[in-house]
Amino acid sequence: MKTFLHTFIVCFAFLAYQSLNAQNKGWVWQNPQPQGNTITFLAIKPNGLAIACAEAGGIIASADQGNVWTGRLTATSQDLFAVSFSSNNNGWAVGTNGTIVKTSDGGIRWEVQKSNVTAGLQSVYAVNDSIVYCVGRQATILKTTNGGSSWGRLISGFSVFLNGTAFSTEKNGWAVGNGGIVMATTNGGDTWFTQFPLVEDNINLRAIHVFSNGQAWVIGDKGTIRVTTNGGANWAIQQSPVQTDLYAVHFTDNLHGWACGEKGTILATINGADWQDISLPIEENLSAIRFFNNNNGIVAGKNGEVYVTNDGGKNWIKSSKGERLHLFDVAFVSDKKGYAVGDSGIIMTTTNAGDQWQLRTIPEKITLRGIDIVDNNAAWIVGEFGNILKLEENGEKIVPQLSQVTANLFDVDFVDNSYGWACGENGIVITTTNGGSQWKVQPTEFSTRFHAIYFANRNLGWCVGDKGVVISTSDGGETWQQIDVGTQNNLRTFQKIGTETIIVAGDNGFARKSNDGGKTWNSLQLNTSQSIMAIRFYSETNAIFVGEGGSSALTNDGGATWRTQFTGTRNILQSLFVYDDSTAWAVGQFGTILKYVPINQIQTSIADNQEDNAVLSAQIFPNPASDELYLNIQSSEKEPIIVKVFSSTGSEVRATSYNQMNIRLDMMQYPTGIYFVVVEQDNKRITLPLSVIH
Repeated sequence: MKTFLHTFIVCFAFLAYQSLNAQNKGWVWQNPQPQGNTITFLAIKPNGLAIACAEAGGIIASADQGNVWTGRLTATSQDLFAVSFSSNNNGWAVGTNGTIVKTSDGGIRWEVQKSNVTAGLQSVYAVNDSIVYCVGRQATILKTTNGGSSWGRLISGFSVFLNGTAFSTEKNGWAVGNGGIVMATTNGGDTWFTQFPLVEDNINLRAIHVFSNGQAWVIGDKGTIRVTTNGGANWAIQQSPVQTDLYAVHFTDNLHGWACGEKGTILATINGADWQDISLPIEENLSAIRFFNNNNGIVAGKNGEVYVTNDGGKNWIKSSKGERLHLFDVAFVSDKKGYAVGDSGIIMTTTNAGDQWQLRTIPEKITLRGIDIVDNNAAWIVGEFGNILKLEENGEKIVPQLSQVTANLFDVDFVDNSYGWACGENGIVITTTNGGSQWKVQPTEFSTRFHAIYFANRNLGWCVGDKGVVISTSDGGETWQQIDVGTQNNLRTFQKIGTETIIVAGDNGFARKSNDGGKTWNSLQLNTSQSIMAIRFYSETNAIFVGEGGSSALTNDGGATWRTQFTGTRNILQSLFVYDDSTAWAVGQFGTILKYVPINQIQTSIADNQEDNAVLSAQIFPNPASDELYLNIQSSEKEPIIVKVFSSTGSEVRATSYNQMNIRLDMMQYPTGIYFVVVEQDNKRITLPLSVIH
């Protein structure tokens, strides 16, 4: 049935996750992988875990040198431009509007810190767990000496746009920026001085890499590369084989280095002086590069593209994947099997809850706008030019149907294997009583575009569209009556709950709720001006919506208040499907598929961290996990480590004692779901939420 039919029986666990930890956004990327935003920076933690930051608050991590990535929780939708770790646990990321986020658990969760500035921050460098520097627009230089609890602004004396910073010691550091400027400090940023001459023609410098001995490289526009071996007293020109702009640079030692930039540019040196062009044959800009050693490295950039190498950059393998065609609707027939449809006749299917998606296309390459599933052998898809497709034989067979119209169709709804309706532009509503073998037009007396249609049974139905039009029928669509909801906003989504409750929503954050079948309406204050593309109440009080700009929010009080859910994207989210196991999927622009994996409330006895955890810390990765899970534990004690795994209901499913701090767990024995990993030592306990997705 239609998406929202399933939502009535979604369990309360969907919201319990929010009460457990409000910043856990729940939305994780399923397509494209690792995510769809431009990756802006890469960092490697001391334990070898790669961390990348991206636009729209995106942070992803890889434990296998860039082949597989998992999302992290950032609590911000601001673009992030740089990330730096001082240790395995402590790291900072910075971005637009003075955004600073910090992690204290190795990058699993990130919390916003107050920077007291609004200028964009372009670069961050963590000297240690206490001292961190940031630079950015409007000559902004920030410093903290207490791990970010408070930040102070340093005065450089120069009004420049700063793009990069790095320090060789607590006191000795550099900042580079537009106009070819290089500023240096020898007293921890109290005073700054320029190091000239460096470049000509006002070339912008983008990044700097510094060694503890004061040797440093800077890169910038038009292939600019400069090096110093004496702390910046003198800078030497290094010949570049390209004239393209360079955005990032990284060295593993004073001989082996790499730089990347626009249009797939990658440069490499094996002697610290001579650079070779090893560029990729792509048009995308590459803005981030890091190497684990002289052979294994990662480069990333536009639209989340990621490439890895194991031979120093001679050969690159694309690790990012997925389709980027726009998707307009998603539906699941079970908790495992689902479909997403979109541009150019694309039909994406999954049989493992979205862990992998397979691409199918139809020859006509028409845009497919809506899908409704009755069972494994009955699903209908509607699209451009009146096209209707039926999926049969467990979705393997695609059968075109004759709709009798040429107008674009936007939505379809079936109440059983025989009775169904579709709607579209020019006030079109069509119906079938024989599973689609024949369709006929049902006049509505409206010329508006209808975006959504829903039938509760063979008689009772509703349709919503542009200019606030809502129509209803009690005779299967033979006649229609208009319902006044008091708006001229285009309406995009409709839902009926129980016998009398109706929800409509659409452009400019408009949403209204009726508790008497549409006779009277109350506004829902969604606290957004973005268009609402889909809203789903899965009980009288609990709901979620998605829309333009990657917007999403949750309520558990019937819509009186809403909590923003960070999706990690600004792409339009066109459709939402909530299944009865409290899992949700959203699809949208550029092939975006997101999955919401909430964490159920766990028994207090195992959820409460006990007393002082100062001498015990732990992190897990990847999360979500599939085949295996790694635990990195830090402790000042010598007692054995006990690792327990609990199900989402609080049942203990594993308890093992270890004497080492780095632990690998085989996750193949655990079904897909939500778990809690509890690390115990003496009287100390840490609880970490975990998603397992096979």
